Amino acid sequence: MDEIEFLTQPLLTEEGFINEACMNELAAAINNMPETYERLSNNQEWSEKRWTHYRDLTGGLAYWAVHQFAGSDVGKNYNQDKNPPYFAPGLENVIGYLSACIRPQFNDCGFKEMSLCDVNKMLWEVLRDCEIFKSWNTEEVCGKAWLDLSALLHNICLTIRNDRRKNDAFDAEFEKQWTEKNSG
Repeated sequence: MDEIEFLTQPLLTEEGFINEACMNELAAAINNMPETYERLSNNQEWSEKRWTHYRDLTGGLAYWAVHQFAGSDVGKNYNQDKNPPYFAPGLENVIGYLSACIRPQFNDCGFKEMSLCDVNKMLWEVLRDCEIFKSWNTEEVCGKAWLDLSALLHNICLTIRNDRRKNDAFDAEFEKQWTEKNSG
């Protein structure tokens, strides 16, 4: 996992064209890359269990399915009759499915102690076989705006990570100010 592997084929041919053998080698390396929860399992920040609300997962899915899809070329010449919508088709159904699958695993208030790797793994375990979710990764359903599903789930974890960092910074500043105010 910590080894660096180099491509054996040159990127360009002697004529200056893209080398198909290099592209195939690169595609194989990308396709064989472990998911986030495996790659980052030894990272302290990604393996620390923290209280997480199930809506962090469902809300993150909604945000990133819209954000990544809208970041594509769909919006440039949008025509309601010819183009897909500005968000991944079936998004509401996928969010409902995710919520129904994960909600029972959280406490009565909707919380569970989870690491970011746990979050990523849970998302993959629930969504991996969801046909609508998988279709977002196809040109047939999403056109040129198809979504990288690994990136989408990784981005949900990054959002939760960033929220945790902001909360930690706020708590530290609050504790510092409270201590200074009450120590005098």
